[in-house]
Order: sequence, then structure tokens, then C-alpha cells
Amino acid sequence: MDKVKSGRLFAYTTKYKPGIQRQEEQLMGTELAVVQLGETTISTRSITTVQWTVPKNTISPELSMQLLNLLYTDPELMNLLSYGVEGVHYVRKEDGFLTNVEGKENPFVSNAWQVPNQFLTDVWEENIPDIWEEMRSFNEAAEKTTDYMFRFDPSGCYSTYLAVEEVYRRYAAVLENGMVPCEEGIARMQKELETAGIDLLIEQVKLQWEESGL
Repeated sequence: MDKVKSGRLFAYTTKYKPGIQRQEEQLMGTELAVVQLGETTISTRSITTVQWTVPKNTISPELSMQLLNLLYTDPELMNLLSYGVEGVHYVRKEDGFLTNVEGKENPFVSNAWQVPNQFLTDVWEENIPDIWEEMRSFNEAAEKTTDYMFRFDPSGCYSTYLAVEEVYRRYAAVLENGMVPCEEGIARMQKELETAGIDLLIEQVKLQWEESGL
């Protein structure tokens, strides 16, 4: 974000969805052009990135469930969590859209996608009026990835999993941003991944995949 704002970065990748251009322009503080690369897909990570659940050790599962029900069904509560207090953090325009209080930036709107049911909220200015209908259609039409609803459990080989993750983290940004010759960087990463035990990890993933029956 800092590099875009300072003019040192002209392009980056992000997840595509209806309204993404307005969202990114708000974050970056500049006009942007958005181009979708590839087909629209939905993966396990798409639905597990932000999870709202009842912890297994909670002392009040019934009350927790009642709160979750409210979070998924109450528009007023969703507006509050998404945008703050009306008149303090945002105002409602004559056309029905929400906008900043004059002279203030809304501290909540950039993270509104994390609330349980954003489909209940009012629409922020400069979005299309039917953004939530567009989003629902977008989700329903998305092609499911091959591993949809599969989640690997690394508990049986956790030290290997962490070692492989560490290698990947060290190389990801370097390779994705072209900071080293591609073939050379990938060859070095693959060698370190093998040393870290990626072959064992792959076997464990295959085993869990077969057992899942997906």
C-alpha cells in the first residue's frame, strides 16, 4: 500500500469480486484499473479465511449461538459493526448510500468484509446499488476448485509442515516480484523444500485426500 501511494508500484494482485475496484481505490487513495485474470473460482480458503464459530471450550454455547444468530440476521447490528455509529462515523446520503462524516475517514469500512453477514448492510457510496445481489450471483456462479471443502490436517507431521512453510515464505516474495532469475530461484527453492521434507508432506496430503472421499 505504501509503495502504491508513493508512486513506486504500479500494479499488484488481489482477489477479484464485484466492487473490488472501489474497495482498492479507497485503500490506496488513488484511481485504479482492475483486470480479472482467469476464471471465477471458489476454494476452501474462500470460505474459511474469516470464520465465526462457537469455540468448543466456551462456557456458554447457547448464548454464543444466540449472538451468532443475531450477527447473521440483524441488519442494524451489521451496519454498526461494518460502519460504526451513524452520525459519528458515517452519514446517510439522500440517495441512500452511506458516506464519511465531513472531514473524517471512516475507521471501519475497509474491514467491513470480515463481519458475519455483509449482505445485510447498507451500501457504501460509489458502489453499485445492488452490490450484494451482484456478489451473491458472483459466488453462486463461481466454479469450485478440485480441492473444494478439503482441508489438510498437518498435526501428524507438524514439524515438517513448519519447515516447508518457512522455506516457502522466504522465497515467495522474492520469486513473485522477480527479484531473482525465475529458473534459478525456483531450483534453489525446490532443493530446500526437498531438504525440509516436502515429499513426506505431499504423501500425507495425498493420503488425507483419498480418505476424505472428495
